[in-house]
Amino acid sequence: MLAIEPNLVGTNHLIKSVAQTQFVAAINGGYFNRNNRLPLGALKRDGKWLSSPILNRGAIGWND
Repeated sequence: MLAIEPNLVGTNHLIKSVAQTQFVAAINGGYFNRNNRLPLGALKRDGKWLSSPILNRGAIGWND
């Protein structure tokens, strides 16, 4: 999930995403639900949980 627009959801090749934007850093990570195209695992944005952890996996987060 790209964090540059709140409603931008989907998948893309990392190199294409970098070329289409002015990213200074990019992380290729995670797997996606093929039905709703949201990332699998813990995802919290603006204090709201969008998805929960799966398979007892850890998560990392930051707030800028």
